[in-house]
Amino acid sequence: MFTLFVGMVEQTYSDAVADAMIDACDLPSQGAYTAVGKYDPHELAQLVESLSTITGVSPDEILYTFGRAMFTQKRERFPWSIDNATDLYSYLEDVDATMQAEVRKLYPDAVMPSFSTERISDGSFAMIYRSPHHLGAVAAGMIDAAVEHFGNGYSVTRIPISDGGLRFEIAPLTQVSNV
Repeated sequence: MFTLFVGMVEQTYSDAVADAMIDACDLPSQGAYTAVGKYDPHELAQLVESLSTITGVSPDEILYTFGRAMFTQKRERFPWSIDNATDLYSYLEDVDATMQAEVRKLYPDAVMPSFSTERISDGSFAMIYRSPHHLGAVAAGMIDAAVEHFGNGYSVTRIPISDGGLRFEIAPLTQVSNV
């Protein structure tokens, strides 16, 4: 996650901005991230705040952009997890199991977010995001990127829930007739 975040910053802004972001933080890791390393989640919060100060972009917008980058990375690294889905809903139904399986291979004791889903009789869909890290903006970016991947034919409404999670209500767009 950390290498992906720094990579997203380098690609979106520049190597110099990524270096400045890291230099402005007091990180136990000193910003030396590897794909298999385990890092304190508070480091991500520091990096996001630092990047927000440098760029003037809100932390939520940064996290949202990061979520979109995470979907792209998943599509590149695990194309089968997306290619095997018949539609957006079947993809989203599999997110939790796929993520848990892939992350647990490297980090068996990781504190993971959870995603639960529900198909609603009117053809809409609900996905609940919960995490002690409260990165709902990351989940929103991932879901919006998935909607685009599967054809943009859906509306997504985000509803905060009492435990700090988010409920995403996803519904097919309907054609409006001008008759």
